Amino acid sequence: MPAQKEYIDIEELEKWGGAAGALHGLSVEEKQFGIRAASGELDTMTGSRYATSFTAVSDDIKVHVARAAMFHNLSQRGFSAIGDDSMIERNYDRALSYFRKIGRGKLNPNTTNTDPAPADVPTIEAETDRGWGTDRV
Repeated sequence: MPAQKEYIDIEELEKWGGAAGALHGLSVEEKQFGIRAASGELDTMTGSRYATSFTAVSDDIKVHVARAAMFHNLSQRGFSAIGDDSMIERNYDRALSYFRKIGRGKLNPNTTNTDPAPADVPTIEAETDRGWGTDRV
């Protein structure tokens, strides 16, 4: 199985994730986990529309990946329902909503080198004189 594509790096996580102080005490590996988890969510939620991972994404997508990654990182260190942590949870919900809208075709992301999903879905064919509303002999 190929490695998960990472759409942001740690610097971008700290820049766009919100509440960078929440990352204090997390190792590089723990931060990478959050990035991979958020990148995987983007791929999963857009997989019905795009066959492969994006090769390059715009800053708007990176911001949402960073916010989702921040939530995953927050989950590793512990969550507080007040203060910055609640903002991070709201940002995570918004990021998932954004990913879903891309997957449903309601948003068209500024990406490069993406392939559309394969069109090999099954089709059903039937004779035209079948079903409701046809003249019966």
